[in-house]
Amino acid sequence: MTKKEIKNRVKELLASGVAKAEVFEQLRNQGVKDNKLAFFIATYVDPIRCNEHSGKVNVLVALMLILALFAFVSGWQLGAQSGAALPVAIIAGIIPLAFAFGFYRNAAGAYMAYILLQAATIGRTFSGWRAGFTAEPVVTCIGIAVTVGLFLYVAYVQYKLFPDLVIFSARKSQGQYVFSD
Repeated sequence: MTKKEIKNRVKELLASGVAKAEVFEQLRNQGVKDNKLAFFIATYVDPIRCNEHSGKVNVLVALMLILALFAFVSGWQLGAQSGAALPVAIIAGIIPLAFAFGFYRNAAGAYMAYILLQAATIGRTFSGWRAGFTAEPVVTCIGIAVTVGLFLYVAYVQYKLFPDLVIFSARKSQGQYVFSD
């Protein structure tokens, strides 16, 4: 089977109520590596789980929309200094909007991309903390708190929606893939 066929078969089996571990055993050695198959299973969007946590996702989407507005305004101010206010504002605002759309669709990739992007920028945020803290201590502390808080909240919602997903791969225990059901 091709990768696309296996991915579709995983969705069919999981949607029909077959246990994740059983789906893994059924589709092993069918044309994709075990890690890829486990990833397909771990990133399956369970409709029941999505309904249970829809409020958390809605809060996350709302936060991203607010962040998009702040990014647009900040981009406008930054771009105005260089004479390109609108293009910079649009680029700055579209990134949080893309994440909001991915979170709204319950796309595991959106959660993973956000976590990866934030993990890469949090270090830079803390390295510039000292200089910013002395100039604007309140603003710097609020910015760091918002960044870290949003990072933790996205990771929390990802865990609730995709409990078998650990960072960027399926959960493993003692060399074997394990699933939540």
